[in-house]
Amino acid sequence: MMVKIVFRDREFELPGGITILQALKMLDIPSQTVIPVRGDELIPEDEPLMDGEEIELISVISGG
Repeated sequence: MMVKIVFRDREFELPGGITILQALKMLDIPSQTVIPVRGDELIPEDEPLMDGEEIELISVISGG
């Protein structure tokens, strides 16, 4: 099985057992630009992702 990563209007499937930080590097997404969530729970960058999970990456927006 794989982990589904949803970012904006795209979906990616990556192998289970990797961390969020590893997944972001594989997808070439800077970690400081997104917040990873599972349902309504924030996910630490070093937490392994399990097969069958769906993770959403929420874009960080800043302004001034």
